[in-house]
Amino acid sequence: MLGPLEDLLTGELGELPPAQLETLGLAHRNSLRLLRLVNSLLDFSRLESGRAQARFAPVDFAALNADLASSFRAAMERAGLEFRVDLPALPEPVYVDRDLWEKVVLNLLSNAFKFTLQGGVALTLRAEGRHAVLSVQDTGVGVSEAEVGRLFERFHRVEGQRGRSFEGSGIGLALVREIVQLHGGQIEARSAEGQGTTFTVRLPLGSAHLPPARLTGTPPDAPGARGALPFVEEALRWLPHEVAPGRTPGPGPGAAPTGPRRRVLVADDNADLREYLARLLSPHHDLEVVADGQAALDAARAQAPDLLLSDVMMPRLSGLDLLAAVRADPGLHDLPVILLSARAGEEARVQGLEAGADDYLVKPFSARELLAKVNAQLAMAALRREALAREQAHSAELEARVAARTAELQTALARSERQAAELNTILSSLPDAVYVGDLSGIKRANGPALTLLGFTDPDQLNRAVAELSEELRSRDPETGERLPLNEDPFVQAMQGHEVRRDVLLRHRTSGEDRVMRLAAAPIRQGEAVVGAVAVGSDITEQMALQRAMARANAELSRSNAELERFAYVASHDLQEPIRTVGSYAGLLAHRYGDQLDERARLYLQTVEKGAERMKQLVGDLLVFSRLNAERLPLEPVPAEHALREALDRLDAALREAGARLEVGPLPEVLGSVPRLAQLFQNLIGNAVKFRGPQAPVVQIAAQREGAQWHFTVRDNGIGIELEYQSRVFEMFQRLHSREHYEGTGLGLAICEKIVAQHGGRLWLESAPGQGSVFHFTLQAAE
Repeated sequence: MLGPLEDLLTGELGELPPAQLETLGLAHRNSLRLLRLVNSLLDFSRLESGRAQARFAPVDFAALNADLASSFRAAMERAGLEFRVDLPALPEPVYVDRDLWEKVVLNLLSNAFKFTLQGGVALTLRAEGRHAVLSVQDTGVGVSEAEVGRLFERFHRVEGQRGRSFEGSGIGLALVREIVQLHGGQIEARSAEGQGTTFTVRLPLGSAHLPPARLTGTPPDAPGARGALPFVEEALRWLPHEVAPGRTPGPGPGAAPTGPRRRVLVADDNADLREYLARLLSPHHDLEVVADGQAALDAARAQAPDLLLSDVMMPRLSGLDLLAAVRADPGLHDLPVILLSARAGEEARVQGLEAGADDYLVKPFSARELLAKVNAQLAMAALRREALAREQAHSAELEARVAARTAELQTALARSERQAAELNTILSSLPDAVYVGDLSGIKRANGPALTLLGFTDPDQLNRAVAELSEELRSRDPETGERLPLNEDPFVQAMQGHEVRRDVLLRHRTSGEDRVMRLAAAPIRQGEAVVGAVAVGSDITEQMALQRAMARANAELSRSNAELERFAYVASHDLQEPIRTVGSYAGLLAHRYGDQLDERARLYLQTVEKGAERMKQLVGDLLVFSRLNAERLPLEPVPAEHALREALDRLDAALREAGARLEVGPLPEVLGSVPRLAQLFQNLIGNAVKFRGPQAPVVQIAAQREGAQWHFTVRDNGIGIELEYQSRVFEMFQRLHSREHYEGTGLGLAICEKIVAQHGGRLWLESAPGQGSVFHFTLQAAE
């Protein structure tokens, strides 16, 4: 492969256009990478089996490692990393196999470069007793303590680790350990997440530890990193190297561009593959190309693409994690996603599809296959957008979905046989169970339909509908009784009707009863019904949840009723002893007041006042309990009658405070005069109670708003502090922090309950020192 490619690249066989040179360069680089991976596997196999033909010769260890390190300096500088090399001379030579030792240093430096995103890398050497100690230290992403012990395992890769790339065979560090041990040395790793990793190699000085038959006195070749080029070139490809803005890559294979251009987001950590995909797709679509999953997620959230084409194994965020984030994002969850992976086989494909991918493409893939899948997904996305637009124009979601799917399927069934594959593609992309056919059998069914009905092969459905109905045992979900065949929604659709109903099905394989919501419509050619289409959803869990909620609501209603009855009885029974305490306290004060000293009179006044407040509290509790328990019929009543009744009750308090009322025209509303009188009494009473330094002024007005009247009760009082406004309508909440404003804490809770019973809403506007405005709505009488 390499020989002919190099002949073409050097121009020995004639000059080639730039686009062809780019494509051949991509093939040449990846052939070199493949060669390196194959050689690594062969080296590892020979080392593990003891067949490695190592030849150990004395070398200037510091000079050798410095030469290897120099190969990586340009890459480190381009990545913005500090590269420190400290390699002092050793007291005596170290015996190594030069070719094998290059792989140790180059693998360690390449590994450090890949997983160090900022900071630097240090290569140091020191003599420690009779050993040469070489360390490669980085400030990279590091690994957890649990993973350190597995770094040298064959084919082990740390899941979810950030880095410049996820490329690699998983044998680099295992090969390093085998080579170090072949040299009679040891290697160890220390690492901490987010702090970096250090690999330390200890090699004995001299040659006493090596097999004499493997020693050679031949001086090594002049220093030079002969095998460094593939490592360095691969490292450079990990650095940002995207298609420049405004540059149009060479044309890729495939048909000439047709249809509207769409925006496609491509994510892959392999620079060559990114450029290849750009050349392939840019003639057809507008591309944004990024190097990892996190960059792809950020780009998609900044501007949603029409399609996401993503590698599975990537740094920072893998393709599967990127897919999960997209599906969880409300703005992106419908985005079509095609996964690319080198993992072949049914298990990998199923894993990708179950994670939510729309399609899964195994590397290597053909250009035509990729273009076909991309264009198919974009077409399906356009169909879904069109269907959603139609669905929003209808009043019921399911009817709209059936109409949209029926229109698509009517068009598809009218096409020739050569378009059957396109219809199957449409069906397989739909999330609901969809099947199409006539009374002789189901001709087509998508995956969700097969799963819901308990079949594995569409051909199992291609038999008479009566036979299928007998096997599935369709029943009424309410009564459990077997449905006659002519009540089956599919059969009714064949008779020319559009129908929707719930059906209880006995699952064919599991035997489990499932509730299925079916909508079916006929397929017509002219006036004749030639088939039917059915769309179904499994609502078993939804129905069970509804039944559980109904039971919970019934239990809650029963508990509320018992609690209301208890509160009413308890409050009623409290009135008599409170009345007795208040009456006797008043009687003692009246009859024996002249004989009591000042303290005793004060005690009696306190008891009498406390009994009066307790009486008021019990009265409010009784009112609140009655509001919960009673459901008074609402009838047309003048709001003015309710206000007059409230003012009669408040007459003494209003005259004592010198209050002035300003009342505008009040309308006729649907309500109960006693309840509305209680509402006005509590709101006006609060305005008098919480008055300011001036005489109270209460303004009452009403304004028509549609089918309701909007009432306002405005005062010039002290206002309500902001921290209390959010809870003033709760039970036992005081309107103000000042202790000299007495109250039961039930008045506004009663008001809110009354307004709610009248089908209205109560709210507040207030500011300390500027008075309060209570708003409430009531239904107009007409």
